[in-house]
Amino acid sequence: MLWCGLEFFWISQQFIVMSERVEHFVPVAHKLTYLGLIKGCGAIVVVLTQLTVGFISDHAESRLGRRRPFIIYGVFWGCAAIAFFILAPGYWWLFAAYMLIEATINVASIPFQSLLPDLVPARQHARAGAVMGLMHMSGYLVGLVVMIVMYLAYGNSQVVLFGDAKPGGYLMLLGAYLVMLLGTAAIVVLSVDESGWAQTARTRLEGAVRSFYILPGTVVRFARTAPSLIGCIVHDYLKIDLRSQPNFVWLAASRFTIFLGFQTFLTYIYFYVNSNLNGEAWLREVGLPAVPVKALLPAIMLFFVFGGFIGNVLSAPLAERRSKRFAIAAGMVLAGVMLVPLILTHNVWTAVACGCVLGAGWGCFIASDWAFACTLMPKQKAGSYMGMWDVTTLIPQVLAPAIGGPIGDGVFAANVARLTAQLGHEAGQRAAEALAHQWLYSTIFIYFIAGLLLLTRVRERRAPAE
Repeated sequence: MLWCGLEFFWISQQFIVMSERVEHFVPVAHKLTYLGLIKGCGAIVVVLTQLTVGFISDHAESRLGRRRPFIIYGVFWGCAAIAFFILAPGYWWLFAAYMLIEATINVASIPFQSLLPDLVPARQHARAGAVMGLMHMSGYLVGLVVMIVMYLAYGNSQVVLFGDAKPGGYLMLLGAYLVMLLGTAAIVVLSVDESGWAQTARTRLEGAVRSFYILPGTVVRFARTAPSLIGCIVHDYLKIDLRSQPNFVWLAASRFTIFLGFQTFLTYIYFYVNSNLNGEAWLREVGLPAVPVKALLPAIMLFFVFGGFIGNVLSAPLAERRSKRFAIAAGMVLAGVMLVPLILTHNVWTAVACGCVLGAGWGCFIASDWAFACTLMPKQKAGSYMGMWDVTTLIPQVLAPAIGGPIGDGVFAANVARLTAQLGHEAGQRAAEALAHQWLYSTIFIYFIAGLLLLTRVRERRAPAE
């Protein structure tokens, strides 16, 4: 259930609220670069947090088990950081708040994800991955509906907080974030029983042992292989023989390149919809001229989520009857094909149709890929492996904006003078932005093709019956 709460938060914060706030605080000519900066630095924080917490939770003991204490404290302090983000009065305050969000929420995220390889038999990983994907899509769905309701209820109204004008519905949105995150975390903590899992193995540590309390009632015990905790963590990761797990390595490399494309798509989707689609004309066409055009993005994303539900439902039987690798490849080919008309169109109906089918491909990929990784991870090191696995989704958050931001801003700068001279200032600016996003989104094909080529190196073994 926590997947639902986390994705409820991330879908609106990452792809609507973040872009909206950055656009509010910085000059239009540099907004893609500033957005890339904040997201890229946040991803670096996440990488460091997840690799550290993965190791620590693998070696933690408490009466609640080794994962649940981190879920409790990570979500609690994450909610405080989210409040700071919503109330931030300037770009650098927003920047600091986002770093805190990434540092705290991800204290909960990796231990939560590690519960699946800890507790679920390998033969059930495909179905568990499909359930995980459905929770993802459910969170997306509820989050987008809440954004649409907020825009309809508050329109373009604003409220001044800490000297800065913010959209009128932000306080309602903050309340929804807190309810969903705290509520879904409580369900996980109260319903999962992991208290006895693998405690015996950790009591048999040999040689020098280091132990300390990291949270109330939670002790961390591990072999002292270096003078400092950081040294022990580094030694533990370096000790992992990835050469003995070549399929995990190739799958992680495939996911890394595919996520470069995914992060490019989602990082700039807010600006793409505003500049490339004629939203105001479409709203008049469907008889909704009074609806704020800002509500168009979450409405379009709903169709992406609907397609994602279909892809998730199909992923488990497809993976079980053919293979997880086949399900991953089928999903990415479908998503890649749908990018062509999506990049070229200015019509909202075409974008909706493409988004729905693209979402189906993505839903099939995300469920099958994650389930495949869980099958390849050694159970005793699930937290550490999950930390490395999530790095494949986090480094793209640094690289995709670092590559895409300058490309988009560069194409805009190269064409804005010519287009404004031809079309006038407002129309020329919009046309230059649309062209920039077409070039930017074209790079996604390169990432997807590279990911599919790397996927061909993965060899899949059927899980034994248990």
